[in-house]
Amino acid sequence: MNKKPFIILFILICACSDNYDSYYADLRDAIKDGAVMRNLLPPWLPDTAKDIHISHNRTGSIVSIHLSYTGSWSLPGSCRIVNPYETKSPRIKTRNWPIDIPPDKNSDYKHLYYLCDDLDYLALAPDKGEAFYWKVEVN
Repeated sequence: MNKKPFIILFILICACSDNYDSYYADLRDAIKDGAVMRNLLPPWLPDTAKDIHISHNRTGSIVSIHLSYTGSWSLPGSCRIVNPYETKSPRIKTRNWPIDIPPDKNSDYKHLYYLCDDLDYLALAPDKGEAFYWKVEVN
Protein backbone atom coordinates (compact mmCIF):
# COMPACT_ATOMS: atom_id res chain seq x y z
CA MET A 1 0.00 0.00 0.00
CA ASN A 2 1.31 3.42 -0.97
CA LYS A 3 1.55 5.63 2.14
CA LYS A 4 2.48 8.76 0.22
CA PRO A 5 -1.12 10.08 -0.21
CA PHE A 6 -1.76 9.70 3.53
CA ILE A 7 1.43 11.52 4.42
CA ILE A 8 0.56 14.37 2.05
CA LEU A 9 -2.97 14.56 3.48
CA PHE A 10 -1.59 14.66 7.04
CA ILE A 11 0.82 17.48 6.13
CA LEU A 12 -1.96 19.48 4.46
CA ILE A 13 -4.29 19.10 7.44
CA CYS A 14 -1.57 20.21 9.86
CA ALA A 15 -0.54 23.11 7.63
CA CYS A 16 -4.11 24.41 7.39
CA SER A 17 -4.58 24.77 11.13
CA ASP A 18 -4.92 28.41 12.08
CA ASN A 19 -4.64 27.91 15.85
CA TYR A 20 -1.45 27.45 17.82
CA ASP A 21 -0.82 26.69 21.48
CA SER A 22 2.20 27.63 23.56
CA TYR A 23 3.13 27.03 27.16
CA TYR A 24 5.70 28.85 29.30
CA ALA A 25 6.66 28.01 32.87
CA ASP A 26 7.15 31.70 33.64
CA LEU A 27 7.35 35.15 32.10
CA ARG A 28 11.13 34.95 31.64
CA ASP A 29 10.72 31.90 29.39
CA ALA A 30 8.01 33.67 27.37
CA ILE A 31 10.18 36.77 26.91
CA LYS A 32 13.18 34.64 25.92
CA ASP A 33 11.04 32.92 23.28
CA GLY A 34 9.88 36.27 21.90
CA ALA A 35 6.19 35.99 22.87
CA VAL A 36 6.05 39.67 23.87
CA MET A 37 7.92 40.78 20.73
CA ARG A 38 5.49 38.75 18.58
CA ASN A 39 2.61 40.58 20.36
CA LEU A 40 1.23 37.36 21.87
CA LEU A 41 1.63 38.66 25.43
CA PRO A 42 0.94 42.20 26.62
CA PRO A 43 4.10 43.89 27.92
CA TRP A 44 2.40 44.77 31.23
CA LEU A 45 2.10 41.28 32.71
CA PRO A 46 3.40 40.98 36.28
CA ASP A 47 6.94 39.69 36.74
CA THR A 48 5.51 36.85 38.81
CA ALA A 49 3.40 35.49 35.91
CA LYS A 50 3.77 31.72 35.61
CA ASP A 51 2.08 28.67 34.15
CA ILE A 52 1.30 30.69 31.01
CA HIS A 53 -0.95 29.03 28.43
CA ILE A 54 -1.39 30.86 25.11
CA SER A 55 -3.67 30.05 22.17
CA HIS A 56 -3.48 32.23 19.07
CA ASN A 57 -4.10 32.39 15.37
CA ARG A 58 -1.30 32.43 12.79
CA THR A 59 -0.90 36.22 12.77
CA GLY A 60 -1.30 36.78 16.53
CA SER A 61 -4.28 39.07 15.97
CA ILE A 62 -6.49 36.73 18.03
CA VAL A 63 -5.03 35.58 21.33
CA SER A 64 -6.21 34.07 24.60
CA ILE A 65 -4.02 33.58 27.66
CA HIS A 66 -4.51 31.85 30.98
CA LEU A 67 -1.87 32.41 33.67
CA SER A 68 -1.19 32.37 37.38
CA TYR A 69 0.59 35.06 39.36
CA THR A 70 1.56 35.90 42.92
CA GLY A 71 1.41 39.22 44.74
CA SER A 72 -0.30 42.33 43.51
CA TRP A 73 -0.66 43.41 39.90
CA SER A 74 -0.48 47.06 38.84
CA LEU A 75 -2.43 47.38 35.62
CA PRO A 76 -1.52 50.10 33.13
CA GLY A 77 -3.59 53.27 32.87
CA SER A 78 -5.05 51.99 29.59
CA CYS A 79 -7.05 49.36 31.54
CA ARG A 80 -10.42 50.25 33.00
CA ILE A 81 -13.03 48.18 34.81
CA VAL A 82 -15.96 47.18 32.60
CA ASN A 83 -19.28 45.45 33.01
CA PRO A 84 -18.52 41.73 32.45
CA TYR A 85 -21.81 41.25 30.61
CA GLU A 86 -20.69 43.69 27.94
CA THR A 87 -17.38 41.99 27.14
CA LYS A 88 -16.87 40.24 23.84
CA SER A 89 -16.26 36.52 23.89
CA PRO A 90 -12.82 35.27 22.82
CA ARG A 91 -12.70 33.67 19.36
CA ILE A 92 -9.94 31.31 20.48
CA LYS A 93 -9.74 29.83 23.97
CA THR A 94 -6.95 28.04 25.78
CA ARG A 95 -7.65 24.41 26.60
CA ASN A 96 -8.32 25.21 30.26
CA TRP A 97 -10.57 28.23 29.60
CA PRO A 98 -13.60 28.24 31.93
CA ILE A 99 -17.07 28.40 30.43
CA ASP A 100 -18.04 31.38 32.59
CA ILE A 101 -15.51 33.82 31.07
CA PRO A 102 -17.08 36.01 29.98
CA PRO A 103 -20.29 35.25 31.88
CA ASP A 104 -23.60 35.03 30.14
CA LYS A 105 -26.52 37.19 31.24
CA ASN A 106 -27.95 34.38 33.41
CA SER A 107 -24.87 33.65 35.48
CA ASP A 108 -22.95 35.30 38.25
CA TYR A 109 -19.36 36.27 37.74
CA LYS A 110 -16.39 35.82 40.03
CA HIS A 111 -13.68 37.80 38.24
CA LEU A 112 -12.94 41.49 37.87
CA TYR A 113 -13.21 42.48 34.21
CA TYR A 114 -11.07 45.10 32.48
CA LEU A 115 -10.86 46.52 28.99
CA CYS A 116 -7.30 47.48 28.08
CA ASP A 117 -6.22 49.51 25.05
CA ASP A 118 -9.86 49.41 23.83
CA LEU A 119 -9.32 45.94 22.31
CA ASP A 120 -8.07 43.58 24.98
CA TYR A 121 -10.01 42.05 27.85
CA LEU A 122 -8.68 40.85 31.16
CA ALA A 123 -10.52 38.81 33.79
CA LEU A 124 -8.73 38.73 37.15
CA ALA A 125 -9.33 36.61 40.22
CA PRO A 126 -6.90 38.32 42.61
CA ASP A 127 -7.80 36.04 45.51
CA LYS A 128 -6.76 33.03 43.40
CA GLY A 129 -3.86 34.68 41.58
CA GLU A 130 -5.42 33.76 38.26
CA ALA A 131 -5.88 35.79 35.09
CA PHE A 132 -7.50 35.32 31.70
CA TYR A 133 -6.64 37.69 28.85
CA TRP A 134 -8.01 37.82 25.34
CA LYS A 135 -7.36 40.06 22.39
CA VAL A 136 -10.29 40.99 20.18
CA GLU A 137 -9.57 41.06 16.47
CA VAL A 138 -10.33 44.33 14.71
CA ASN A 139 -12.44 43.76 11.60
